[in-house]
Amino acid sequence: YEKYLGLPSIVGRNKKAAFAPIIERVWSKLKGWKEKMMSQAGKEILIKVMAQAIPTYAMGCFLLPKGLLKDLEGMMSRFWWGQKMQERKVHWLSWSKLCMPKLMGGIGFRELHSFNLAMLAKQGWRLMKNTHSLFYRVYKSKYFPNISFLDAPSPNSGSFAWKSIVAARSVLDSGLRWWVGTRNKIRIWQDRWLPTPPSFKVVTPCSTMSTMATVDNLIDPITRSWHVSMIDHVFLLYEVEVIKSIPLSNRVVQDIQIWAYTNTGEYSVKSAYKMIQTQQLRSSHGQSSNYSQCNKIWKAIWAAKVCNKIKTFIWRACRDILPTKANLARRKILFDAGCECCKDGVESTNHILLSCTYSNMVWKSTCLRGTMSHCTNLSFVDVVD
Repeated sequence: YEKYLGLPSIVGRNKKAAFAPIIERVWSKLKGWKEKMMSQAGKEILIKVMAQAIPTYAMGCFLLPKGLLKDLEGMMSRFWWGQKMQERKVHWLSWSKLCMPKLMGGIGFRELHSFNLAMLAKQGWRLMKNTHSLFYRVYKSKYFPNISFLDAPSPNSGSFAWKSIVAARSVLDSGLRWWVGTRNKIRIWQDRWLPTPPSFKVVTPCSTMSTMATVDNLIDPITRSWHVSMIDHVFLLYEVEVIKSIPLSNRVVQDIQIWAYTNTGEYSVKSAYKMIQTQQLRSSHGQSSNYSQCNKIWKAIWAAKVCNKIKTFIWRACRDILPTKANLARRKILFDAGCECCKDGVESTNHILLSCTYSNMVWKSTCLRGTMSHCTNLSFVDVVD
């Protein structure tokens, strides 16, 4: 194992064993922190800055086994929820939900497999763009001498590093689009060339032009501008405006593929990881009209001018994952869910923080008296419903 680089010298069939030192390094960090009294806000910082940074270099070179990544995430999850030694703590929210961005109701931990793919896709981007580097020349001669990287196969005899890069090629496929020059590479009806995510493709039915027509047919070669009358005739109204908004160069330049999720067109791991998260969220939950309203609420919580542990407490209240008697009863940990303070009603998040007569007395005695008088008709858990 290369002790300064953090990579195995040889990766055999047992991939998990080859990368086991990563688990040991993360565990040694978490074990040292477990005995210290920390708030969840403090643990969040340590996980993000330290524990999740340890496997980053290896992720940029190899596709780590999913089993190993799940072990790492399990260790971090147990640490965040407060487990010590062999005791078991309740995990009130799944790790996948904790990995959602803060503006979507999560904590913003990394989902390691998705981040691994985003890191490896950067190597694929280098193979597409840095064609004069030694890295490109070696891989080009061995794996795709007569074709492009995007079309290259993944032979069984290929190295683990090459197979890892190819496994992340789907990330590039999802985030690349063509930047319009004046050549004839871009096919109007098949290729991704419109600045309209996530498909970047034309949705207008092909009726008046050849199915193999290229975008240069829509450009006046003399003025280097769009054929406005042709575009108005061929495309749907909203796509007409999109196409006209695409800038054209006054010079003869080639069509190139750019990364669609940054302003510069250059690939970034951050934007790729965000794209993967968005795709996963869309596939599992679909589009939701309530997202924008929820985003405002989560943004207000994390922007509040209070200490981090208070923000985390408010977040837990809004996600209804506080250890109230109602929540404990749902998990069969308690059988009596009655409120101990007022003896009237179930001790739920809304009751104990808003509607309980005892909590109302507390609020009235604080400087938040006027504010909380408006909150008694609200519901914390409505935020995530």
